[in-house]
Amino acid sequence: MASGERCINDEREGPGERKGANVTIGEITQRRNESELKLLHDTQQSVEKLRIQVGNRVAALVRGVDQAARPEPAFLDRALEALVQLEKDFDAEIGRAVQQYPIWDHWLGHVRGIGPGLAGQMMALLLPPLEDRGPSTWFRAAGLYPQEWEGVLRLPRARSGEGKITYHPGLRRCLFNVGTSFVKMGRYYRVVYDQHKMRLFELHLPASARCLRELRQISPAGQVAWIEERYGADGVARFVKGTRAAEDDADAEDDELPGPANNGATEPRRVDYGAAVGITQEMAENWPLLRVDRVARWAMLKLFLSHLWEKWLEVEGKPSRVPYVVEKLGHHYIPPPEWDGKHKM
Repeated sequence: MASGERCINDEREGPGERKGANVTIGEITQRRNESELKLLHDTQQSVEKLRIQVGNRVAALVRGVDQAARPEPAFLDRALEALVQLEKDFDAEIGRAVQQYPIWDHWLGHVRGIGPGLAGQMMALLLPPLEDRGPSTWFRAAGLYPQEWEGVLRLPRARSGEGKITYHPGLRRCLFNVGTSFVKMGRYYRVVYDQHKMRLFELHLPASARCLRELRQISPAGQVAWIEERYGADGVARFVKGTRAAEDDADAEDDELPGPANNGATEPRRVDYGAAVGITQEMAENWPLLRVDRVARWAMLKLFLSHLWEKWLEVEGKPSRVPYVVEKLGHHYIPPPEWDGKHKM
């Protein structure tokens, strides 16, 4: 066995093999035709599931809900601590494994908002890109193609009467976590999200969008007076309530972020969509603020995936296809952001 190569206990028995023989992770992944990253991810998910089960049992014992004849809470506490540490060890190993991919140093590791752990979970579930295909392969695997449901276009999900789902729910859940990280900490892709969200806001909630534009032209000290003049004391109360509800969207560290539409120039980030809707009391059928947020997130993630596809092929020295939306639909091509050698993108 090569120096430093880990081995595990393989319980499967095959021709000429002894059950329980020690084999390396490389041998296991070769047999299963999967990457080391995928094996680590799947095992980590099993550990996480067990940790949650043990944690629920310990909580039930503490509350007196579990009526076990001879509960051993001290032992279960130790087991829970061991599982928590084991899960952290797997997270660290996944982070180490993802850094062995050339795409990490070439591009992905320089994108702000996605660290080795989150990137490892994502890449464990994504198949490597093929030069004769496009990123729509990943879109379909994650269920990011809208489908009509009761006259409304929605992303597919498990619904009564629709049969089995045809996408990977774990991949979609992982990508949603990536999107949440971009919204909170991202630079380039946070601005992409903001631009999509404002476009949808203006399209489906035009009165609130006009209110928002006017509020942004007024200094914070004068906003309350402006609202009271036009909407009264009730409008001010709704403004305060909506501002508090929107605070979760304003977690980024920077007040100004570079965006793709202005060649990297900075633009202020102000998230007060909920306040504007609260002031105007505007309602849009099938387009609540939550849906506006979700559609903007998935649009941002699809652009990120298309950039990852292009850069992954680039680092492997393979050509990539012209994006379908550019070649067939005439959309504007948005190139991937490039690392300046100093700051994350």
